[in-house]
Amino acid sequence: MMSSNERCLSSNQCIGSDNLSNVFVTARQLITLPGSHLLAWTCLFNIDEFNNNQFNFILKGSSVSVRAVAKRKAEHVAGRLCIHWCYQMWVNQTPPLIYSDKHGCPIWPVPFKGSISHCNGKAVGVLTLDPHIQSLGLDIETLLDDKTTADIVSMVLSSEELSLYASAYKEKMLFSCYVTLIFSAKEAIYKALYPIVKHMFDFSAASVVAVSNTNIRFILHSHALPELVDMTPIDVSYRIEDNSVLCACVIENSFNRYVR
Repeated sequence: MMSSNERCLSSNQCIGSDNLSNVFVTARQLITLPGSHLLAWTCLFNIDEFNNNQFNFILKGSSVSVRAVAKRKAEHVAGRLCIHWCYQMWVNQTPPLIYSDKHGCPIWPVPFKGSISHCNGKAVGVLTLDPHIQSLGLDIETLLDDKTTADIVSMVLSSEELSLYASAYKEKMLFSCYVTLIFSAKEAIYKALYPIVKHMFDFSAASVVAVSNTNIRFILHSHALPELVDMTPIDVSYRIEDNSVLCACVIENSFNRYVR
């Protein structure tokens, strides 16, 4: 639970300013990522309270168009605020602007590695200086309803992954939960692998092998990721709470043995 002194903080106040001009961030919390020792900041934010002028210092360094809708800008800012709080845990100075590459992926200040995700008024961000970690991928998703599940399932799951659900997990979790979980995990894999392979790839690049209560094992396919040995294993840890899924993919330096 979020403590009372973390509730209803203005976003300015959260990053150290004394000006209380808006209640954009309604709550924030320091959490431990699933399956790791890494600390991350998460926050709840109110899109209706977003003030474009208040956050120009963040938006000017982003790939978000000045003509983007308020929802897009608010999500971007909330994720960057989480990263600012993470940065200030490591370094006692003003956080740098986090720029984005041509695909909109954050460019982390050296020697940090990090990741950001946001969904439906909630954002999460992590930074680390751990020398054994070479990249990170976070994803947060609201559990899908049945209609949305039906709309996206053919894009997210292969026929083998559908068969795996029917044979091994149908009695353990709802189909909509399974699809949400795999969707989120594959998004986390994409974010973690992108800094290594430096190109985009689709959901077919990874296939589910097994799902436990806290972890999903995947294999990666060289047809989509030619930089890697075919059938490379990769794990994603997850946590389900408050009607949402949080997935974390942490790639350590030992992963290099699979890079061609």
